[in-house]
Amino acid sequence: MRDRRLLAVVTAGIVVFFVFSQMESMIPLYMKGRYGERTEEYFAALFITNAVLALAFQLPIDRVSGRLGRNVMVVAGAVSFTVAFACFWASPSGLAWLYVGIVFWTIGEGILLPMPDMAVHEMADDEHKGAYFGLSEVRQLGFFLGPFAGGFLLDAGTMAYFAVMGASIFLCVPLLLRRTSSTSTTQPALAVDDRVPSTT
Repeated sequence: MRDRRLLAVVTAGIVVFFVFSQMESMIPLYMKGRYGERTEEYFAALFITNAVLALAFQLPIDRVSGRLGRNVMVVAGAVSFTVAFACFWASPSGLAWLYVGIVFWTIGEGILLPMPDMAVHEMADDEHKGAYFGLSEVRQLGFFLGPFAGGFLLDAGTMAYFAVMGASIFLCVPLLLRRTSSTSTTQPALAVDDRVPSTT
């Protein structure tokens, strides 16, 4: 059971990194085709905005996560990435869409990027944490596959690129929900067993 959960978490990490890699690879290329020589200026501003928002959103996301629960946050993170891709796609109609998009991108990043690590930390005992975290680094494969697939999709057309990328992030949702569901169903039982003394 634990091996299956680890496989699910690693696969989810690959998907998240696959999508996350687009910001440093395909999004600048897309912007280059739209803004030409102004791309470097616009992308630098976008990158700075992302960094500032990441710091600003860290505490609010943590507080909201505690109130809504992790399952809701997983879905919210995927939706945020999808909305961000839609905004980037709409950016030729107005530069402001890029910056609206980066707000949703940062929210999705803040929610989903830490979750594979959190999942590995929760499922691995102290003796095996090093091995589990080592195996979880297979998710770096997403950084290779993301630009590779993104290049083909962008060549096929911007609609295909943004539609596939916006949808693909949802592949991580059942994997992370499965992991959190299995945790939530086992932990209360253990807590009850710990509280109720044995009668034998």
